[in-house]
Amino acid sequence: MSMINDTKGSEELSTTQSESVSDIIKRIDELEEELIAIIKEKTTALKKQIVKNSTVLPSLTLAEEENIFDVMKVSKGVVILGLIDKQKKIDNLVIPEKIGNDKVISIEDNAFANKASIKRVELPACLEVIGEKSFYNCTGLKHVLIPKSVRKIGWAAFDAISSEARIYCEVEKRPQGWKSDWYAWESERVRWGM
Repeated sequence: MSMINDTKGSEELSTTQSESVSDIIKRIDELEEELIAIIKEKTTALKKQIVKNSTVLPSLTLAEEENIFDVMKVSKGVVILGLIDKQKKIDNLVIPEKIGNDKVISIEDNAFANKASIKRVELPACLEVIGEKSFYNCTGLKHVLIPKSVRKIGWAAFDAISSEARIYCEVEKRPQGWKSDWYAWESERVRWGM
């Protein structure tokens, strides 16, 4: 008789435990959803705060304080691949020193090619590489200052830009790492040692 009562008690305990476990799992799922929503909200607020407090990013032409660049993180820093919004029109393109905590070290091949709206480009002092055709056919481009940190420029990086363009280079003469055909009008429209 005592055996039957023990079995019945076990079944009741088992049912109560399984309901409790079920309730706990359900509550954990609810909390997980709430936590994800809070994290998303806080992340968005933090991103906006970083942009707002940054000394570099606010000078960019930003839409709703968002990062406009498509980037790829590499071991030494960040490579700019182009604009996130390929249709975005920008007249003054300012490449920042950093995106997040990473230095901008390179502009990828064709990153801003065919962007006729770009009239002026400001490059950071940490930039090392400007890829092939990075600013090719930016027909509105009239002013560029290339910092002395740039050790490599690819083929046709600045070809087919405005006939009124002036490219100012901080270095005294073309470094070895710059392709000889980086800009077809080098002898006429480039100012060295600026």
